[in-house]
Amino acid sequence: EIQEIKAKLFNENLKINSIKNIEIINNDLNLTDFPNNFCDYVITNPPYYKKGANIKNEKEEFLLSRQEIKMNLSDIFKFSNKSLKDRGKLYMIHKPERLIDIIKGSGNLKLKRLKFVQSKAGEKPVFMLMEFVKNANDGLKFEDPLIIYDNDGNYSKEVRFINGL
Repeated sequence: EIQEIKAKLFNENLKINSIKNIEIINNDLNLTDFPNNFCDYVITNPPYYKKGANIKNEKEEFLLSRQEIKMNLSDIFKFSNKSLKDRGKLYMIHKPERLIDIIKGSGNLKLKRLKFVQSKAGEKPVFMLMEFVKNANDGLKFEDPLIIYDNDGNYSKEVRFINGL
């Protein structure tokens, strides 16, 4: 995580949830040098939009989170292809409209599972959850979509389960 305040929040969340096997690196991904084939997993919630696209905001913190200013898809895949062990996994959340860019840029990381996220059943997806596996065989599993809200506007059963409610 390049932004210090977000890295601190993530670390606080890990402590609250007693998670000890995740290391947050507060640095520019392009300046982070892991040994080859070092990681089992890489988890990313990258900027969704190309630089200058979609969201206009003057606050740097907001822009860095939303637009590919300091990091882009190519950077993520380059880092992951180098750093992940054979059969290591990259987990990513992203916008459906970037799916072609994502698949084209993934290199030796094969998209193995795809789950669309919808606000309500029957609506178009707003996000997608993806699992890539380094040096895997071809083959993609489409999972049932994650529906965030039920018809009454309350969190769905699956979201309540995920959040421990």
